[in-house]
Amino acid sequence: MTIEDVCRIAGVTIDELGEENRVISLTGEDVDTLPQGLCVYGLDLKGCPNLMSLPEDLQIRYLSVLDCPNLTSLPQHLELDYLYLYNSDIKDIPETSLCNCEIVLIGCHNIEKLPSGCVEFKYDCYLEDCPKLKELPMIKHIGGRLGIAQGTGIENLPENLRIDGELWAVVSHLKSIPKSVYIGGDICLAGSRNFKQLPEDLIVNGELDISGTFMEKLPDNLVINGDLNIQDTNVRLIPSSLKVGGNII
Repeated sequence: MTIEDVCRIAGVTIDELGEENRVISLTGEDVDTLPQGLCVYGLDLKGCPNLMSLPEDLQIRYLSVLDCPNLTSLPQHLELDYLYLYNSDIKDIPETSLCNCEIVLIGCHNIEKLPSGCVEFKYDCYLEDCPKLKELPMIKHIGGRLGIAQGTGIENLPENLRIDGELWAVVSHLKSIPKSVYIGGDICLAGSRNFKQLPEDLIVNGELDISGTFMEKLPDNLVINGDLNIQDTNVRLIPSSLKVGGNII
């Protein structure tokens, strides 16, 4: 493919291609290669069955890949702010791709780790159905939501992690939350069968949902500003120190 082909498929002019924050969308069987020297803000690749690789000199800050089954690797020197991979067979995320604004991985069965430099996200870090992904790097701050949803192998959170939004760990393998972790919104652990313990003196700034877990007791001095959902758990006693701002379900 040439630059002209890219513009034709994306429905943009060459001048529009270079616009700040312009994300171009490419889809279909005609997308088999991308031209060398392509420099745009963002690429949105959807349903490109014949696309097998991206040029090593590709310069983008935003990448979204959906249903491109033969694209199994990314350029080794790719530097990204935003990365979205859906139903992807990509095996590795380059260490240079810090994705310090946002990363979303859904249905990525081959990815085993995030780059070690991924220590801060301005917005969300969302990981779902990534069975080989067993641990997180030493993330310090997530400005939005941390999602560790069903099918992802992560069992533990990094110490001293600050999450400004919610922790969404539905049907996860998560075992516990370190006492040093701060969570600014809801905590949803519904259906996480390995989860058995919350830290003492935990303050939940929204709702706490531990329904369907094997938890047997609530920690001392637990404060919940929203609702508490303990349905289908082994919790039988409510500590006298518990404070709930909403309803207990």
